[in-house]
Amino acid sequence: MTQVQFKDWNADIYVERYEKNDRIAIKLIDPNDGELIAVATTNIPKINLEENEVIIKDYGENQGMYLTLLMAGIIGPAKYYVENGFVTCPVCDCLLSVNETTL
Repeated sequence: MTQVQFKDWNADIYVERYEKNDRIAIKLIDPNDGELIAVATTNIPKINLEENEVIIKDYGENQGMYLTLLMAGIIGPAKYYVENGFVTCPVCDCLLSVNETTL
């Protein structure tokens, strides 16, 4: 299991799929109690993505998520950025395999 340190939490990384459109979703789960710490990705259906691309939430309570995942080798560097309301989100390649569960 891949783990990261995100802010004050040690977290297991789960790579799953969004149920609505089968895109990749990355979740951070507390290894002690199984509670969700954060969903690192956002699903913006109107944005065209390649099969392995993800949109990273790096704002608000998820600020610092991009660098955490990049430094851990979970995602590649930002390929480009997309607008999501009042914020801009990096689009990256997910470097881990997808588990067969849905979010």
